[in-house]
Amino acid sequence: MDLIMGDGDSVALESPSLEKQAVDVDVDEEGSGGLEPKLPKRKAEDDGEEDKGEDEEEDGNDNDDEDDTWSLGLGDYEGSEQQEKDFNKYLEECNASDCFDVETIPQGKHFMGMLSRVKIDDDDDFFSKHCKQTVQLVIDQQNNENGMDLELVKVTKANRESSTFYYATFEARNRTSGELETYQTSVFHCFIDGELKVYIFRLKETGDGQGNQ
Repeated sequence: MDLIMGDGDSVALESPSLEKQAVDVDVDEEGSGGLEPKLPKRKAEDDGEEDKGEDEEEDGNDNDDEDDTWSLGLGDYEGSEQQEKDFNKYLEECNASDCFDVETIPQGKHFMGMLSRVKIDDDDDFFSKHCKQTVQLVIDQQNNENGMDLELVKVTKANRESSTFYYATFEARNRTSGELETYQTSVFHCFIDGELKVYIFRLKETGDGQGNQ
């Protein structure tokens, strides 16, 4: 390309090299015009490094044989003798009582996902209030759907899982017979949309058994 100067002289200008600006592209087989830029391979950080991306895809995932199992609730378990005793006792109590009568709840950062006790006697505690409301809704549901005639007297204790699932033990009076009995219920109650789902509603047995669902 020539540039005309004021005195009539012309100066030849070199056009930008298309070869230097070109970007390699692949056109799809169907010729639809889809373009995929070819990016340069990553330069090895040192002379001994090789690009193994394609080889790894061919050989499969080298980590498939690794053990990726995990233990619920242990977190970074220190493994002390007392921690092991507490955790084993916790599991035994959960299994024996369906999480209703659990006295040993391991504490500390190494135990995650454990049950939490509801401070049922604290009227200002959110979970205490929500748990009592939940138990009342369960009783109302049982009265309406199963023909029971129960009146809530007192929630005696409760454990919670996360913030919406309760294992509650409570006293209720049969308004027909006047009989006072102790019941247990495990129930999901979302405090956002009000969804209620009862998993267990039963009399609490006084012996080793836990009653019938």
